[in-house]
Amino acid sequence: MKASASWFRINVVIYCVFVYFPSSGWQPRWFVLENGVISYYDSEDDVGKGSKGSIKMSVCDIKG
Repeated sequence: MKASASWFRINVVIYCVFVYFPSSGWQPRWFVLENGVISYYDSEDDVGKGSKGSIKMSVCDIKG
């Protein structure tokens, strides 16, 4: 049986403290995981404007 890739998208809000501005406290950020790439935005409304950053999950080493 041949494996096939399926398209998926996950949207989630995560509260983050960024190293550059720790005094600003916890800020909500909108994350989208789509086709193996996680991208982040200031808010859901900013998705159409382009991401603030992204990374391919295949290059990540996730430890639990």
